Amino acid sequence: STTPVILDTTFVDVLPSAHLIYALSDSTNIRASVAKTVARPNFRELAPFSFFDFFLFAGVDGNPNLQRTRILNADLRYETYRKGSQYFAASVFYKKFDNPIEQFYNNAQGAGTRNFQWRNVPSAVDLGAELEYRVRLTKISAALRDVTFFGNLSYIYSDVDISTLPGARERPLFGQSPYLINGGLNYDNSTHGFSATVLVNRIGRRIWVVGQDQYLHTWENPRTVLDCQLTKRIGEFGELKLTVGDILNQEAVFYQDQDDNGKYNDDKDTKIVGQKFGTNVSLGFSYNFGRN
Repeated sequence: STTPVILDTTFVDVLPSAHLIYALSDSTNIRASVAKTVARPNFRELAPFSFFDFFLFAGVDGNPNLQRTRILNADLRYETYRKGSQYFAASVFYKKFDNPIEQFYNNAQGAGTRNFQWRNVPSAVDLGAELEYRVRLTKISAALRDVTFFGNLSYIYSDVDISTLPGARERPLFGQSPYLINGGLNYDNSTHGFSATVLVNRIGRRIWVVGQDQYLHTWENPRTVLDCQLTKRIGEFGELKLTVGDILNQEAVFYQDQDDNGKYNDDKDTKIVGQKFGTNVSLGFSYNFGRN
């Protein structure tokens, strides 16, 4: 028989928050907020055993000694609303993490094996800025009155306290991209009951597994994701919807940056995992039996 492992994950956390809105005019605000939050480890991260991940093609070891992450969040935001659904916002933000949870290469398993383990590091910080914009394209041409452009751009600087990691070099937080780009176009014609949306997303490279000793970090290479959705009203109560996800189907590459140049070179770097997830197509029909 096995001996059960009992973990007491009961904690009392006081999580205050404050939010202030100052109206510069009827259409323009300045928002400021500060809050404390927590991120708790999930079951697999705490599990006192190893499980095999078929995507990683490696064993992943849980860690029953993981501590919850406590986060201090602060942000300042300027936003303005204009006619024609136009919106613009600019913000700066700061996050301070105590005991952030990261996925490390577990070199204790010995040569010839590839195991990962969840661990806490002492602390980390995120500091960033974001721009967000939405506008209907009527001002460009009357023919585009039903088209709306929207997008946001984020830049994030992150840094991890590596004081307890011998030989480690300065690096960003696990899973944190240095930039995030989202954009899209929406066409909505209520007269003909037709709408279409095109979305594009791209993130900067980020650490997928934290290396240690002589084992380099494994990075996730940036890739562009393009999605599309078409919707057509059928009669008074029916709707037909076509969704196409990841149209470009670019390969997701996870690699070790052997020449440390900040980008993936297939002739120099070590590819750990490379996978195409495929383009997903779905067609659905819905019918509302009567109005509310």
